[in-house]
Formats: sequence, structure tokens, C-alpha cells
Amino acid sequence: MWLVQSVTDPPQLVYNMQHGQVMISRCDSVREGMAEHGTVIGPPSTIELCSAASNADPWTVHDPWQQALNKMPAQPAPTMTPQLQELEERLERSIMEKLPMDRMDRMETDDTEDRLQTLERQMQQIASRHQALEGTVTEHQRQNTAQLQTLQAQMVSQMEVQRTHMSNMFEDQMSKLETILAKKGRHE
Repeated sequence: MWLVQSVTDPPQLVYNMQHGQVMISRCDSVREGMAEHGTVIGPPSTIELCSAASNADPWTVHDPWQQALNKMPAQPAPTMTPQLQELEERLERSIMEKLPMDRMDRMETDDTEDRLQTLERQMQQIASRHQALEGTVTEHQRQNTAQLQTLQAQMVSQMEVQRTHMSNMFEDQMSKLETILAKKGRHE
């Protein structure tokens, strides 16, 4: 038998283990306030850290990893070498030269508006399709519920018919047995 303290009840009271079943029950003989007067076993530093007297979280006051973190060298931010920066600028200039300027100006204004209108139309189509789909799903759910209720009613009525039929057959058998036993008794 083990005495274990818990704040909440276990999810189940009986567990099947390899060696057999284990039953969990509440111990009524335990005094109220036993948890308050219980003793904590451990090193004095741990008991001091866990005591209710200290309000501050010990990890925020004294983080043992902080010293190691301070000793780590700071990682310098990666800098771009002049050669890479020059290569990037050349690529950008080359791309910009190949694009016609009038195309870029028109692209920035007309294409953006056209794209937005196309996107708005597509979003409206998606919203209408979504509503239609919701309606279809709701209708299917209603139909399935009606079919399920009909099936349940049919099963109940079929079970009742079978019960009545079996009861009649049983009564018929009993009457035949009684008739046979009554005839047998007269001949003896």
C-alpha cells in the first residue's frame, strides 16, 4: 500500500498492470492540513529555494547559465564584401536596362488596378461557392439525420415484431410440451 498526495482525482480508479490490477482509493484517515505539516526531503539549498518564504523566482534572480552566456563571444553581424555588393549592383543595373521604361510605368499603375479587380472577382466567386457548399453540406446533414431517424424507427419496429414472433413461438412450444407431458402422465 502506498500513500501518495495528489491535488486532483485520478482519471480512473482501477488500472490493469502486468502484475495485476491496481486500485486507487481516497485515504480518509489522513488529517486535514497534512500537506502543510509534511517534511520536505532534500539538500538545504533546494529546500530554501522551494520554501514559501521566498516570493521571487530563483531562476530570474540567479540563472546558472548567465555566466556561460556572458563568456560566449558575440557573433558579429555578417557584412557584405565589396565584391558581392558590386556584383549585386551590376545585376540590378543589367536587369533594369533590359526592362523598357514605359512598360514599367504602365505596369505599376494599370496592372496593379487590373490585378486588384481580378483578385476581388475571384474572392467574390470563392465566397459564393463557399456559401453554396455550406448550403449543400447543411442539406446533406439534414437528409442524413432524417435517414438515420427513419432507420432507427424501422429497427425498433423490426425488433418488436421479432420479439413478438419469438414470444408466440415460445408460447406455442410450451403448450406443445405441456400437451405431451399431460398425455405421458395419463398413460403411466
